[in-house]
Amino acid sequence: MRTEFNHCPHAGGRGRAFTPEQQMAIVDMVRANHAIRLREIQSAVIEDNGIFHNIGSVSLSTIDRVLNKNEMSMKQLYRVPFERNSESVKELRYQYVQLSLLDAMNAGYGDITVEDCQGWLRHARRFFPRCLQRQDIRCDVDEVLWPNREERMDAQ
Repeated sequence: MRTEFNHCPHAGGRGRAFTPEQQMAIVDMVRANHAIRLREIQSAVIEDNGIFHNIGSVSLSTIDRVLNKNEMSMKQLYRVPFERNSESVKELRYQYVQLSLLDAMNAGYGDITVEDCQGWLRHARRFFPRCLQRQDIRCDVDEVLWPNREERMDAQ
């Protein structure tokens, strides 16, 4: 006794949102304009009464699924001026860095006293060998620099 099953076509649920022709029209939109956004495709689909005559609304995720199914990527193009690495731009960037560095050096050297330098050297002579020995010094640094606990920043 042999039993054969006849498969019924898929029924129930919502059918396809787009026909194959409509899907290809969406793919063609992206091929024609690589910088197009999903919202722009959505607007074009809803406003087009020609090939998309039966579409009253469509979600962005549906459009994205159509594009993914057709192996289309919607990576946004960066519209950066081509001259960003031209010689004139590189020169301007170099001058800006030089001026900023010189301004920072000029602003700082007037505030640093001889005593500050000597204190930093004393600290470095005690601190750096312990760093190289990988000792646990994270608490000791504050205690050495600010013996009075109330003057420390972390005391609050």
